[in-house]
Amino acid sequence: MSRPGLESTMRAHRAAGRKLLVPYITGGLDGWQHAIAEAVHAGADAIEIGIPFSDPVMDGPVIQEASQRALDAGATPTSILDEVAGLDVQVPLVVMTYYNLVFHAGHERFAAALRDAGVSGAILPDLPLEESGPWCEAADAGGVETVMLAAPTAPDERLPRVCARARGFVYAVGLLGVTGEREQLAATATALARRLKAVTDVPVLIGVGVSNAEQAAQAVQVADGVIQGASVVRRLLDAGPAAVGAYIAEVRAAIDQATRDQRGHAGVTAFDRTCELCEAARITEWFHEDDECWIAECEICNVPMVVWKAHDPAPPDDVKARLHERLAAVVVEHFTFEHYVDDHMRNIPDHYHAHARPKGGFFGHGLARRRAN
Repeated sequence: MSRPGLESTMRAHRAAGRKLLVPYITGGLDGWQHAIAEAVHAGADAIEIGIPFSDPVMDGPVIQEASQRALDAGATPTSILDEVAGLDVQVPLVVMTYYNLVFHAGHERFAAALRDAGVSGAILPDLPLEESGPWCEAADAGGVETVMLAAPTAPDERLPRVCARARGFVYAVGLLGVTGEREQLAATATALARRLKAVTDVPVLIGVGVSNAEQAAQAVQVADGVIQGASVVRRLLDAGPAAVGAYIAEVRAAIDQATRDQRGHAGVTAFDRTCELCEAARITEWFHEDDECWIAECEICNVPMVVWKAHDPAPPDDVKARLHERLAAVVVEHFTFEHYVDDHMRNIPDHYHAHARPKGGFFGHGLARRRAN
């Protein structure tokens, strides 16, 4: 099954001003497929699926328990990937497992199995950079993006090498130790993310020790996003898939609010907030703002739009083309659209905007799909 590429999706969402949220769910655990669907519906940008292994050296008690339950229920790499292929979700899927399983299957065979299941990426936490060449070559050839991990103890000269080999995103390990929930986000998490972002343009996500919505919001002040594992799996173990969805929705809201707070709510709020196309909607800040444009959505018809600043009556063609690409990057994962509707904004003088038109009809009639659905 074909699904979106990992790094291309991460970059598009980041370019649109969205912080990235990647929940981890143990494959083979009771309810795991429904939990993935719930997480995607609640706003996950990608899903990390754990293939259980009997000696999960990176994982703490919660994920160890989940892995053992899945193994006891008969889960195998083959059974999990067979079920992954049937998942009805359109976000990138990333497999996390241990190198022993990859080595046993063979690099090319394992990469092909991931690709055939519609898996975009792989995380192998016990495969060091210096020994990753054979797997990475097979993964690259098979269309699988290998996410590399960076430890908080890594010296500065090592980080560029890790980033150069990373595909999809760079996994900034928030602290020394195993996965699990902590009372506070470790200072090493944001410090490492800051060091990584200074040496790479590949998206940087913090994982290990990001334990709740508040800590996720704190982490994205520096990082491009977060990976949450133990806090997600614990909810699946204790309360089932619906609890996972509710939790991811809470985290999504927290990191979106943190992003808005970081922007300072400047821009659109200073103007008449009337949408010309549906004539009744307010325009709310959404994904992005800079000196050149806003990317927002209509609160009633949920249609994304770009409003460009200080162009009268419209930007030059080359500028329009480039900015339309930016709107497309926002829209492509959330809407099916046919073309843009361009208009000089009568209610905001000397500004120019474009909407994406949902396929199948006009706005305001339930035809526009909300983001993350």
